[in-house]
Amino acid sequence: MEALRPGGALVTLVADSGADLSAKAQEPPALHASDSLSPACRKIAGTQEFTGLIGGVPAPYSAVTVTVCVAGDSPGTVEDVHALITGADFGRAVETAPTTAEHPPNAR
Repeated sequence: MEALRPGGALVTLVADSGADLSAKAQEPPALHASDSLSPACRKIAGTQEFTGLIGGVPAPYSAVTVTVCVAGDSPGTVEDVHALITGADFGRAVETAPTTAEHPPNAR
């Protein structure tokens, strides 16, 4: 993999199975700064790393581990990723299509 561009980010999502981690998952989802960079983040020129554990995934998965590797001083990048993570539906609910005057429910 190439190095991240300044202000770039790599987001990794891993569905965890096995042990039930749902009790440790945070609601609402949160990302926490890591004390040190992982070797993988360093390899792609990352300068900051954040992690979080998000619950709500249907069995056999109990949580999703989120890792964010960010390169350089990137105002807004971490906030954008946090918005992406908190807005994602990891199997917590079924969304229905919004209804509008142009497309009422059951319209054919």
